[in-house]
Amino acid sequence: MMVIEVTRKGGKRDSVNVANFAKPYLEAYLQIRAPRYKAEKQDQALFLTEYRGVPNRIDASSVEKLVAKYSQDFKVRVTPHKLRHTLATRLYDATKSQVLVSHQLGHASTQVTDLYTHIVNDEQKNKP
Repeated sequence: MMVIEVTRKGGKRDSVNVANFAKPYLEAYLQIRAPRYKAEKQDQALFLTEYRGVPNRIDASSVEKLVAKYSQDFKVRVTPHKLRHTLATRLYDATKSQVLVSHQLGHASTQVTDLYTHIVNDEQKNKP
C-alpha cells in the first residue's frame, strides 16, 4: 500500500492510503506532470491545473468538472460526493471498521461515519 501526504479542505494535513492498483497510474502521471503543467520544485501539490501558464493546485470545481466530463462518457451521472460516498460504503462493507473509514475520509470523529455504517447494515438486513 502506498501512503501520500495530502492537504484536505480547510488546510488540514493528513496521510492517506492509496490502493496498489493505482500506483502505476500515479507514476505515469508523475512522468508527464512537470512538462505538461510547467511544475517547479515549489509546486508541491500532486494534482495541478494550468492557468495562464502558471501551475496551480487543483481545486474543487476543477475536480467536479473532470468527474462530470468522464462520467458523461460512461452515460452515468457521478459527482465527487457520490464517489466519496461509494468509497466509504464499500470500504466499511469490506472491513467493518468505522475507524478506518473515518480516517480515510478525514473525519474528526467516527460520529460522521455512522451514516455509512447504517447504510451497509440496513442493506445486509434487507438481503434475502
